[in-house]
Amino acid sequence: MNELYINGKYCDVSEATVPVTDRSYLFGEGLFESFRSFDGKIPLLKDHLNRLEWETTFLELPFPRHINFQKICEELLAKNKLKEARFKIVLSQSGRFASDQSDKSDAETNLVVFCEPFDEKKIPPVYRLRIERILVNDPLPLAAIKTTNYLHKAYARKIAQEAGYNDAVLLNYKGLVTETTTANIFWVDKDAHLFTVASEQGLLDGVMKKKLKEIFAASKLTCKEGLIGPDDFSNAREIFVTNSVIGIKPVVAVDLRQISGGEEGPITEMVRELWEKKRNES
Repeated sequence: MNELYINGKYCDVSEATVPVTDRSYLFGEGLFESFRSFDGKIPLLKDHLNRLEWETTFLELPFPRHINFQKICEELLAKNKLKEARFKIVLSQSGRFASDQSDKSDAETNLVVFCEPFDEKKIPPVYRLRIERILVNDPLPLAAIKTTNYLHKAYARKIAQEAGYNDAVLLNYKGLVTETTTANIFWVDKDAHLFTVASEQGLLDGVMKKKLKEIFAASKLTCKEGLIGPDDFSNAREIFVTNSVIGIKPVVAVDLRQISGGEEGPITEMVRELWEKKRNES
């Protein structure tokens, strides 16, 4: 039994349906957010909902402010008898005039909240990244919106995994590093300065990235936004990737180059411990 929430009701995932006129299905014109629970608590839910509400303005989707997402997620944890879970919220619209974006007179919102078991042991403790040099990341503003049109990222990740890597690093049209297909990137340069990729390079600013910036500010740690090319990136002293599901994972290889001696570096370890401390306080 794997129950989800769909349009006001709970049901097994095998029984859930949305209309074939759904614009997410037809055109990838939908939004989603992914996050997880920790021992039954969902510390980043509010942050993901804030981003989702902001993103709805781009696709002219009505944000369901009347929905109590906290209650829905807690109910799904109880129904599925879970404490450690991965959630996914998908928001889209459907209507009779699915090919005509200008006519939304009969449009209906579809809201689905998935909840599935999450096993930390199945997440690699360290990551190996492959730089994708053919598929270019979306430019702004599309890169900053988490839409269900995820084909180029899914394909880049597939290529990387088939080559024995965990994820792919996407470059922008200038050939500069932006993000991986699933995570934001931080690196430590040769002088032990901590950086993350500048948002204007074309990437999705993650909730974890935002949360870490808040933690850095509170801890009086300096983290600058910068630009980096693939060659300098593969020579970084330390690299780690972040998202709301995997948390913080050290990168031990980029292409064929080993990073940080093939293990978690001291700055990455410090950042991870700061995040875990903050998470446990929530």
